[in-house]
Amino acid sequence: MSFRFFLGAAAAMAVTSCAGLTAKPDPNVQRAVYTAESDFAAALPIAVAYEQLPACVDGGVRPCANAALVTRITAAARAARASLQTAEAAARSGSNAAALTTVAIQARADVAAFVAVVGTIPDKPIQVKP
Repeated sequence: MSFRFFLGAAAAMAVTSCAGLTAKPDPNVQRAVYTAESDFAAALPIAVAYEQLPACVDGGVRPCANAALVTRITAAARAARASLQTAEAAARSGSNAAALTTVAIQARADVAAFVAVVGTIPDKPIQVKP
């Protein structure tokens, strides 16, 4: 083995080990993750209460839960929860700033989508068209 090989291998190891050294995560990004968690927690009881209403049927009880809206709420809640868990883990672990920012942006977007769907829950009895 030549000295150049070892020198090249040492240089590659140095570059690889330095790649993990990045700036500390921005506290504002970490705060944004926890704010998104708070927004999710505020909207969740409304979504759960709506989902627990009886299903809408013609001539049925009012208020009731529209099956299509329940499906949208469930899908949005799952997406928001999954991305929040990823962002929270990154914020707690002190992930590098770029990774934390990326997952925080996704979490905030998913939570905003969930809150928007919850915002479409009617505050009056649902009218089912015959």
